[in-house]
Order: sequence, then structure tokens, then C-alpha cells
Amino acid sequence: DLEKVIMELEEQFLEVVRAIQVDSECVDISDIKTYVTLIPAVMKREHKSFLMEHQQAIAQASSVTEIITLLNLYWDCFNYSLLEHLVEKCGRNDTKQQMKQFVQDLKAFMKETKLADLMRIWKGREDVPSGFSQLIVRHELDPKQTTLSDLDEFRKDFCRHYSLHHMVLIFRSLRHGSVAVVWLIPSHVVEHLCAEMKNPEVGSKVLTQYSVLEVLINGVRVFVSMSGNDKEEKVPEKELNYGKICDADIARVAGEL
Repeated sequence: DLEKVIMELEEQFLEVVRAIQVDSECVDISDIKTYVTLIPAVMKREHKSFLMEHQQAIAQASSVTEIITLLNLYWDCFNYSLLEHLVEKCGRNDTKQQMKQFVQDLKAFMKETKLADLMRIWKGREDVPSGFSQLIVRHELDPKQTTLSDLDEFRKDFCRHYSLHHMVLIFRSLRHGSVAVVWLIPSHVVEHLCAEMKNPEVGSKVLTQYSVLEVLINGVRVFVSMSGNDKEEKVPEKELNYGKICDADIARVAGEL
């Protein structure tokens, strides 16, 4: 059944994590630190490091295990790109084969699994680790027709459209009602994202393409659809908050989600 498949995928993922820890014993720890911190920039225009919030802790780490613990904030079986990067740089051939098999199995699962089925048996996670902000995107989509692969395509297109590295958007959970998807993003990219969403030259084409009704960051609405198909009351432009949003702005949480 679906729950068993998810458990098996999670175990596959953990096996690769354990394998890269063993492999890394044969690699200079300074090389590991370099591979982690030289991951492509989050904001292509401004060249800020993906792991800005944790660079100092990684630089001071005395073992690969410490680094792996920090990276657990960024990865799990649905968010595997960072582990894939490390395996490619530091893994032995058998570990690379493990990673390749995991990715193949996960992609097959995502292609076959509808959001409605996942919501039925998978609660996801609601915690927001230090250094991250919660981003909620509510879509007008049929969860019985939309697959996890469709969701992953949205993630890639969203990040590409707003000049973010694809690894910054971390899948966290799903909520019932209109399809509400909870993501995490590093807090230091929030200001950039809000500025991009406000920029008329960038626009909201990707949000319209994926039938997005609204976007909230830490409970603050930063985008609302003005289409005639909206089921929600329209919010005047002056009420939209496009400014700098930080943890102190968790002023309201959309109870309807």
C-alpha cells in the first residue's frame, strides 16, 4: 500500500545518508565543507550562498557527522537534491548506484501518486526550523488529478521564475480544502522573493499557470489572485504586504487553510 511505499522510500534515503557518512571518512573534511558551501547560489543575481545561515557552523564542524546533522534541515526523501550533490562529489560507485536507484524509485512514485492519496496517509511536518520561513501556496487544483510530479514541476518553475535555486523550496506538507502546499524557504531569501513577486517585469505568470489563489509567508499574504474564478474575497492592492518579512511578522495565520 501507499504508506508502506513511503516508508520504504524513507528507508532507502536513510541508507544513502548512512553510506555517504561512511564514504566521507575517506575524504578530507575540508573538501566536504567546500562541496557543501559551493552549492550553486540561491539568488542567481546576487550570488548568495544556499547555506548562508549555517555556513559558520559547517566551517567550525569537527566531523562529517556534525555536517550531516546540519544538512538534515534541508533534506528528506522528498528533498534529495543536496544529498545527491554530496554523493556525486564524495560517494563511492556503489553509493552512487544506491542514490540513482532511490531517485528512480521516487520519481516513479511521484508520477503515479495523486495529492489526494498522499494527503490521506501522510501528514508531513509542520515545524519551522530556525533560519527558515514557512511559505504556503494555495492552488485551485483537483487533488484527485494532480500528481506529486506536477507539484515538483511547480517548484522548479516557481524557483526559475523568481531567480531562486531549485533547492531553496523544501516540500513540507499538504492541507485539505483547496490544495494548500506548505513549503520551507531559508529566511534570508524572503526579501528577495517578495521583491521579485512585486516587480512588474517579473510578474506572476507562473502563479497563474499553476492556478495559484494566494501565497502566504509566515502567515502574511504576499500574493492573491485577482481572477474572476477566485472563491475567496478579493483583497485590495493596498492590503497586500510585499515588504520585508521576517519571523516577527507572524501576525496572522490563515485559519481557512
